[in-house]
Amino acid sequence: MASAAGQPPRPRDALNLRLFVDGIPTLAWSSRPDGSLDFANHRWNEYTGLSLEESCGWGWKTAVHPEDLPRLVSAWESPQDNDIADSCELRLRRSDGVFRWFLLQREPLRDEAGTVVRWYAAATEIEQRKQVEQGRFGSIVQFYRRSSRALCYNDYARGPRRKAALARWRTKGPT
Repeated sequence: MASAAGQPPRPRDALNLRLFVDGIPTLAWSSRPDGSLDFANHRWNEYTGLSLEESCGWGWKTAVHPEDLPRLVSAWESPQDNDIADSCELRLRRSDGVFRWFLLQREPLRDEAGTVVRWYAAATEIEQRKQVEQGRFGSIVQFYRRSSRALCYNDYARGPRRKAALARWRTKGPT
């Protein structure tokens, strides 16, 4: 990284960059073109409980939920997907063993020929958003179930047993 004057970075600039990368409120890392990790910020280490040494190479896989890992690994192995920026949602294991949802975004760094030489990635926690989405979906399912029961009841109540069905519904509610 060159300074504004085009000179090599000074040690203080490198320190400031490291402080910035460690201070951003997201998990950040870089990897080689094949997806093997070569750097992770301090937040990654804190969140996953993995040291940089444990995370490097393919060690980062231990932090990914087993159901999400095949999809993620296939993105690295697929030639048509391995050179474009993309994003996905996946679960990462927290240091206490709990998996939480994250939005993973990755961006390639290319050389002059356009070849990917490094990947930069960031993962932002979206657990609360997923819980809201699941809660809304659950509410919709409950509403549908209740509505369909009420509709079935209404069809039934139009028949000859209407009074008995209405009395049962008033005391017990729709079932």
